[in-house]
Amino acid sequence: MKKNRLSDSSRWVKWEKLLLVMKLTTLLVLIFVFNASAELYSQNSKISLRVEDESLNEIFNKIEEQSEFRFFYQNEQIKDVKKKSVDVSQKDIHELVDNLLSETNLTFKLVDRNIIVYPQSQLNASLQQEKTVSGNITDSEGQPLPGVTILIKGTTNGTISDFDGKYTIANVPAGSTLVFSFVGMSAQEIVVANQTSIDIVMTEDAIGIEEVVAIGYGVQKRRSLTSSVASVDVAEAVKIPTSSVSHTLQGRAAGLSVNLNSAQPGGAVKLQIRGSATNRSPLIVIDGMPTSDFSPSSVGYFGTGALDGVLSSLNPNDIENIDILKDASATSIYGSKAAGGVILITTKRGKKGEDRFSVDVNASTGIQEMVNLPEMLNAVDYMKETNRVKREKWLYDSRTDVYSSVPKPNGWVAPGEFSPYFSAEQIAEFENGTRTGTNWTDEVTRTGMVQNVDLSLSGNSKNTRYYASFGAFDQKGIIKNNNLSKYTGRVNVDQEIGDKTTVGVTINFSQINTDNVSIGNGGQWENSGVLMSSLVFSPTLPVYDENGNFSTNDRMSVLPNPVSYLDITNQTTMERFFSSAFLKYNILPGLSIKTQLGFDRNASDNYGYLPTTTVPGASYNGRADRSTNQKSNYQFQTLLNYIKTFGDNHNLSATLGTEYMKYKWESFSARATDFPFDGILWNNMNLGAERPQVWSSGGSSEVISYFLRASYDYDYKYFVTANLRVDGSSNFSPENQYGIFPGISLGWDISRESFMSSSSHWLNQLKLRVGYGQTGNDNIGTAFSDYYSPGANTMWGNSIISGVRLAGLGNPDLKWEKQEDINAGLDFSLFNHRVAGSLEYFNRTISRILGTKNLLSSNPVSKIAYNLDAKKQTYGTELTLNTKNIVSDKFNWNSDITFTYYRDRWLQRDPSYVLGINESPKQYFGELWYYETDGLVEVGSTDPLNLIPGTVKIVDRDGYLLDDDGNRVLDSDGKPQRSGKPDGKIDDADKVKVGVNTPFTIGFNNTFNYGNFDLSVYTYGVFNRWKLNETYTKLGVSNPYTLVSTASNIPVEALDRWNSDNLEGTGVSALQSSAQHGTGDFFLEDAWFIRVRDITLGYTLPKHILQNAKIKRLRLYCNITNPFLFTPYTGMDPETDQYVAAYPNHRSYNLGLQLSF
Repeated sequence: MKKNRLSDSSRWVKWEKLLLVMKLTTLLVLIFVFNASAELYSQNSKISLRVEDESLNEIFNKIEEQSEFRFFYQNEQIKDVKKKSVDVSQKDIHELVDNLLSETNLTFKLVDRNIIVYPQSQLNASLQQEKTVSGNITDSEGQPLPGVTILIKGTTNGTISDFDGKYTIANVPAGSTLVFSFVGMSAQEIVVANQTSIDIVMTEDAIGIEEVVAIGYGVQKRRSLTSSVASVDVAEAVKIPTSSVSHTLQGRAAGLSVNLNSAQPGGAVKLQIRGSATNRSPLIVIDGMPTSDFSPSSVGYFGTGALDGVLSSLNPNDIENIDILKDASATSIYGSKAAGGVILITTKRGKKGEDRFSVDVNASTGIQEMVNLPEMLNAVDYMKETNRVKREKWLYDSRTDVYSSVPKPNGWVAPGEFSPYFSAEQIAEFENGTRTGTNWTDEVTRTGMVQNVDLSLSGNSKNTRYYASFGAFDQKGIIKNNNLSKYTGRVNVDQEIGDKTTVGVTINFSQINTDNVSIGNGGQWENSGVLMSSLVFSPTLPVYDENGNFSTNDRMSVLPNPVSYLDITNQTTMERFFSSAFLKYNILPGLSIKTQLGFDRNASDNYGYLPTTTVPGASYNGRADRSTNQKSNYQFQTLLNYIKTFGDNHNLSATLGTEYMKYKWESFSARATDFPFDGILWNNMNLGAERPQVWSSGGSSEVISYFLRASYDYDYKYFVTANLRVDGSSNFSPENQYGIFPGISLGWDISRESFMSSSSHWLNQLKLRVGYGQTGNDNIGTAFSDYYSPGANTMWGNSIISGVRLAGLGNPDLKWEKQEDINAGLDFSLFNHRVAGSLEYFNRTISRILGTKNLLSSNPVSKIAYNLDAKKQTYGTELTLNTKNIVSDKFNWNSDITFTYYRDRWLQRDPSYVLGINESPKQYFGELWYYETDGLVEVGSTDPLNLIPGTVKIVDRDGYLLDDDGNRVLDSDGKPQRSGKPDGKIDDADKVKVGVNTPFTIGFNNTFNYGNFDLSVYTYGVFNRWKLNETYTKLGVSNPYTLVSTASNIPVEALDRWNSDNLEGTGVSALQSSAQHGTGDFFLEDAWFIRVRDITLGYTLPKHILQNAKIKRLRLYCNITNPFLFTPYTGMDPETDQYVAAYPNHRSYNLGLQLSF
């Protein structure tokens, strides 16, 4: 294997054996020993070597294999040296190298245990230096960095940093450049000029091919990967304070889609890897322990949003790595739970190395404000527009003015004289200030606040390594009474016992407390959430009436007063206890066995009380709810690992394992109503006069698995990896209980071929990958057997006797759903790793889909589970690109770009499926079919389908093809056919395909460093996306008549609507609700967006300022999240508008510090 040499462009390739790709703490003890014993080692070390007719390169490699010496040289300088034969025993290293370089123009220098070979012509030049340069070298966290190589560019004069990260290099010309290099970190070149002291901060090389990434049940160097694995830059992702790391992942990894379900504190996030055809969320594995989805319990009359129940339990600052397995050749080793991909999270642990104790503090505080809320009519405009809308309806009903040509309905009777809702005197009271309107949004919202404190301790003592942390996060939401507090604690300990045994334990505890607000779920009127109600409630009303009660709208009494929502009490407590312990024993060199036990318990309690001061609470005379939800996972895992290098170039690793998982869940909820007073809340539900209602559920499932992975590579040039997993599931009958999931992938690094040697000065890696794998799905419950449920109650006398009934017929022939993936990729690294990335293509097919089919009505149940005779497909491409745009002594600029594109579609429909006219056997998911619109109907229209002026004009585009008997003509797939011409009707045949609403995502992160300043700008965008503007369709822009019919307020955009007194208006008329066929695509908008997610500016104080205070590092930073949004969408927010008046997105301003002792 060729290594440890300079390229043709004089780049020093870093040490591979002595300096591994680790953080500095792995090296400190080793480097200290090197410095203390370097001279003694070189004097006493003896070399025995026997080679025949081999090159200097090959001889140097053999010396490295049996000693701690490392050679540095340029290929160009030794390529013409003739081959040599050596046969020595216990030879002194100086004498041996002297003999090897005899009869050449080369000489050497021994620096510690590094042997630098160079032409004798450089010897005189190295003696003509003019000054001595010294300094300190630290990593990005301010820790001393030993073992860094410092060379004068263009020469072989150099040194390495010592135990404390200090270095001194003599004979440095004033105009020369120093090159600082270290394995796993970005090389830096500094012009000396007149400097005699140069301090350097080394940063990790995030795109180095030596980077180690997590794979299933192990780790692997990125250069050896043959499957599709993406990694998240955790250091960048956790720069901003957040309640869950899931909120920061959008655009950070190609193939990972992140949909924020709610912008509320702790809001849930939907993660998706490579499309939705699998209908499965990714499997999340934390420190080797597979987790499962957890939904916190929820109670109450109004929806309180969705909370993140999995990743929110982690302290983002405890996370070391996040790696994402995307194709089945990588995920198959996790079997049935990995159909939706795998997210591997590794938390921080103590590092091997010197005895060291480190304390790190990260604290921040900030404020939050709402953005992009719709502007509603003020009190005066509300009153005037209500009268104006009512008059427009009167004109229409009278068939006068612009509506005279609209046909009158049968039995038409002219309405009486027009009478406005609001008199001129009432309007004048608000105009002259006698009365003031209410801005209801201001009444229920506030400036939010977020505070975060993290404290971590790490280090080691002899054979013990540890990491412990405590975190506290507090957020006051932008809606009043909406709060979240989160506390996390973690202890990770590793203990070496002798030379062969290591034991470790991981413990994580978290508690999240939330005060929930009634944000609703998109409902209206009495089902409105607090924000929806604040937008539509009449601005003419005060908060309280003259009796001190919440004012109500007499014209729409079911619509709650927005402020009354703040009287509702709703609280959730989530607790998670996560623990695992392992024992690893090294049986033989390269052969080890590891056993791990794991336990993961999630629990939530939710309490709610609906007081009589609210409209729905009054109907119950007070309502109390309580609910608990628990889920526990148990793990037993055993791994047998083998790793061996044969000769110089054959590398083999294998893992054989078994894993048992048990999943247990239970829930309980109760409700009571009709309380004597509100103050008791949920604390004594027996006081409710109505009989309490009680619900409960529970269950468990088990999976036992066996798996194998083997990887082989030759000279890091040719690679092969194979996986095999067998899962047994209790969801299927014994005949079909086991699923077998294979995976295989191949790789070829073309850049290491001899015919590519002419490109080695600019091409570092060019690796082709191809993989195939299978996973499965058992997510259908125990549907192989009959099952019963409550519901067969009967009366016995005056008593109700509970009973059960047949709820489902079993299907013993039910089989595993099958998923097959094909993946092809290209990994590249160019220009000394300054440009690196990967390009992927994937194709996924899902068959034997688990579903249901309808049964005849004569059966006691209506459906039965079975494997659909259908297939789904997902295909797409992904790109990851990492660039070092500028690298200099003062200024550095790095960029990370991700691109994700995919499409989901049907490949085959089940024969029982009946196709509609706008469906096809191979239809794409997310197709948008809408009626085509052609502006607004003009005055005097004679089109019988579009008669009312100012309403949306629907185009009669097509019709159904009919036979002579008037029946619809079907094709061979059973799909109705189009006639190809208008038929005077508006039906599904007139809908046109707008597009496929499956977006593609781009992430773009930039980091800049100038001196001690650092700046990061994180941006992501989602494109190829359409969205109905529900801000308009639900808040009245599409139906301004709600001002009259429901007394609801409307946005100011409705002022520019078409009206009899505004024929040039562009908005729809107040009479749109009287039109026959709706609004079609009129309010469908392009909803692509580019969001600048956060901008962070930091400054690290110089080390000399902190030395007296015993502080290793102090960084101050400020941050703004969500500062800019670019989109053509005119609703509230194209990303978080899951429904109208969902929890609004916000902008945050934060200040913080990071402190290390």
